[in-house]
Amino acid sequence: TGRMLTQMEKVRVTVFASDDQRSGVGKVELAFDLDNSGEFGAGAIIPAKVDASGRWIADVPVDVPNLGPTRLLVRATDRVGNVSEFKKVPVVVVSPMEAEE
Repeated sequence: TGRMLTQMEKVRVTVFASDDQRSGVGKVELAFDLDNSGEFGAGAIIPAKVDASGRWIADVPVDVPNLGPTRLLVRATDRVGNVSEFKKVPVVVVSPMEAEE
């Protein structure tokens, strides 16, 4: 199981990313794994923005079509184009009515 998210709301996600190769993290992207492939697919890819402390922040809309368990995929790309493996974060999407219970 994973963190509960309410369908049709936004969730603020904070990502800590670093680059061992020293070119620096160029971007961080997030998306729901709607087709269960473990890769970015049909869903919207949400870019994160870096804050003054170096954390990457994204407000991710939970606009997934189905309730229940899924994964939020996160990946980073460094400034020279090297792309990380996907980090797969388990989440459970619930309806707004379920969230109120």
